[in-house]
Amino acid sequence: MGKARLSGDPGRSMTSRWIAALRADTDNDHDMSTSNSAHTAQPVERDEQDKRISTGEWFGFMLFLSIPLLNIVLLLSGAFSKRENVTLRNFCRAVLIWLAISAVIGGIIYLVRQ
Repeated sequence: MGKARLSGDPGRSMTSRWIAALRADTDNDHDMSTSNSAHTAQPVERDEQDKRISTGEWFGFMLFLSIPLLNIVLLLSGAFSKRENVTLRNFCRAVLIWLAISAVIGGIIYLVRQ
C-alpha cells in the first residue's frame, strides 16, 4: 500500500486534501480474480461503484457520521445516489433503516410513558 501525501494545493481545505489522499491510496489497491479457464490470476477492471472501500475511507466516513446533522445529509446522499459505491450505498440504507426503527420504537415508548 503506497503512502499518500496530504500536501498539494494550499487553497484546498485539509479535509478535501485528506479525502483525496485516501482515494489515491485506494486507487493503488488492485483486485485479482482467478479465471475458470486457466489457473492464473487475471486482473479485474472494476468501475467506481464496485471498488473496495479502504479502512481509511471507512474511518473517515464514520468520523463524519459522528457530526450531528452532517450524518443525516451524508446518509441520505449516500443512500440515494446512483454514483456512490454499492457497498457504501447499502451501508447508508441499512443505517437509515435502523434510525427509522429506533425513532418508531422511541416514539412508542414516549407515548406509552405519558
